[in-house]
Amino acid sequence: MKKNILLLVCCVIAWPIFAQRLLSWTPEFPTDASNITFTVDAAKGNQGLYNYEGGNSQNVYVHVGVLTNLSTGPSDWKYVKFVYGSTDPLAKATPLGSNKYSYTINNIRSFFGVPAAETIRTINVIFRDASGNLKAVNSDGSDMYIPVYGASQFAVRLNLPPFEPRYVPWLEPITATVGSTLTIAGVSSANAALDVSLNGTSVGTIANNNSITVTPTLTTSCEQKVILTGNNGTVISKDSFSFFINPVTNIAALPAGAQEGINYAADNKSATLVLFAPGKTNVTVIGDFSGWQTLCANQMNKTPDGNYFWIKISNLNPGTE
Repeated sequence: MKKNILLLVCCVIAWPIFAQRLLSWTPEFPTDASNITFTVDAAKGNQGLYNYEGGNSQNVYVHVGVLTNLSTGPSDWKYVKFVYGSTDPLAKATPLGSNKYSYTINNIRSFFGVPAAETIRTINVIFRDASGNLKAVNSDGSDMYIPVYGASQFAVRLNLPPFEPRYVPWLEPITATVGSTLTIAGVSSANAALDVSLNGTSVGTIANNNSITVTPTLTTSCEQKVILTGNNGTVISKDSFSFFINPVTNIAALPAGAQEGINYAADNKSATLVLFAPGKTNVTVIGDFSGWQTLCANQMNKTPDGNYFWIKISNLNPGTE
């Protein structure tokens, strides 16, 4: 008989909050006619160029292209400017010291030679050594993407906590505990009324400005959602992210007869999961039954000896894989 396949995830996250972004750029909301300077911090992401030639190398180059409305996906780069692995002097990045490198493009559309009828969606970026064997990209190895906006587009974006500039921006792991504070910073493409909310409650507002920073205290555990809202009087734009705060782990003995692994009930409508994980502090189960989200309802119990975690998952469908 087919049975539900469940995924166990150990949630013992204790990462610091970094103020520096892996890739930052000026202006924050470039259009296709903008001049743009972008800077990578090689100490972050995949660290492929970390301390390369002392962290202040004169031999770091960029590989750049764009995604347009004609691109079929994130790997379908258009109008690539340089040959990968070449030492074209026009591709050379400027060393800033401390493992940071920058590059400037004057007039994005002209630089790449994109026809006027084509819409530029993103600038795609890789920093690399001369051979291309070493490169600074996202921690998952993916390319970095800078969004390009319409000339009259009103938009907002959350910059802190820092995000990796993946095709879909990815929130870097953060330390989040009840009673701690979290710095949240957002920007807008034009002056507007800006508001930051945490779990549906406003934690900071500002009028007629293009940036906002708040540092709310985290008061509850489990699922958290931050929303940045900008209102320029005509258009409302939003950006958001979610994260999870581990609750206090419940201590409970293993059910009678439960063994390490998956213990199916006789009717195959429930299963008790038992994980051997000594030294861990908190474990949560995720799966299709939770929409692949971390939820407090699926936190595992910890045995009194600290060696095992267990949970009973109910309402399973017999015969469903």
